Amino acid sequence: MRAKLASSTILAALAVLTLSTPAAAQDAKQVLTEAMERYEQRMADVDNFTVVQDVMGYEITNYFEKRIVDGHPVFVMKDMTGDEMEDMGMLYSQFMEIADHATIEGTETVDGKACYAVHVADMSVVDWDPQMGEEDADFRPKSGTFYIDRDDSLLRKMVIDAEAEREGRTVPVAMEMMLQDYREVDGFIHPFLTQMKISGFEGGMSEEEMAEARESLEEIKKQMEEMDAAQRKMMESMMKGQIERLEEMVESGEINFTIKVKELRVNTGSPN
Repeated sequence: MRAKLASSTILAALAVLTLSTPAAAQDAKQVLTEAMERYEQRMADVDNFTVVQDVMGYEITNYFEKRIVDGHPVFVMKDMTGDEMEDMGMLYSQFMEIADHATIEGTETVDGKACYAVHVADMSVVDWDPQMGEEDADFRPKSGTFYIDRDDSLLRKMVIDAEAEREGRTVPVAMEMMLQDYREVDGFIHPFLTQMKISGFEGGMSEEEMAEARESLEEIKKQMEEMDAAQRKMMESMMKGQIERLEEMVESGEINFTIKVKELRVNTGSPN
């Protein structure tokens, strides 16, 4: 009797495990589909936007215009040179490309928000940057995990593991991005704080590039030492963050930086 009971229990457990795999995959697809649909609903009345950001101590203004690509809205950055770059919203439209390849690895609290951890084991199914320049063509995303808010379907965190080719070597590179302080401006919901961590610089840079980085750092420090107190204080206030990040990159092969939105203007047209 016990043997029969044990056998039945094992069979039942196997049945549950067997059935759970497609269910989990379907759940991931539903999560990504809902995230994309809710993003497109929020952006329905947005034709363009201008964002003024503080990036590593520099104020940068970018202007984006809406385009429809494969039936989905995508915002493309326009600048004076005619160069274009898609904004983070492109990720939402690309969710459909990875939906059939994604699984939910559970839930995780990100910045105080309960999120689905949606994992994609093979990122080659998506062309993440069709406008990538030749100098970056050796950067290949391998896998990724996207943390989608269970309540509002906003992307709260993204972790990408990649590899890069340098001097005939394949080196690992990892990127982590935290999207925080979402605010609504004229119906447009946008993160006002983005924290980035990129590791693998040391392995991905050639010895010559690392030597140049160290030389640049030493030259900056030497120049500041030769300044008078007033000049040095002014330069420190202007470049302290950049110097710290350069030191961090040289010493650890990792760089951390923050992007803060200072102003967001919606449907006001090009600032130029």
